[in-house]
Amino acid sequence: MQWMVHFKQNKRGGLVFQDRDALKKQQGVFKEVTMQVGSQLFAGPKMRASIAAEMASNRVE
Repeated sequence: MQWMVHFKQNKRGGLVFQDRDALKKQQGVFKEVTMQVGSQLFAGPKMRASIAAEMASNRVE
C-alpha cells in the first residue's frame, strides 16, 4: 500500500501523518472551501435540500 508510506505507527494507537508539505496543502484546501461556503451563506442565495417524501411524512401506519 503506497499511501501508507507517509504514516507512522503511534505508541498510543493509530497512525501519525508525517508529510508536512502535503498536510499544509490539504489545510489550505480545507480553509478555502470553508471560506467559500461561509461567503455563500452570508451572501444569501437560496439553499435547497431535498428529502424523500417518506421521510417528510409524520404518519404512523
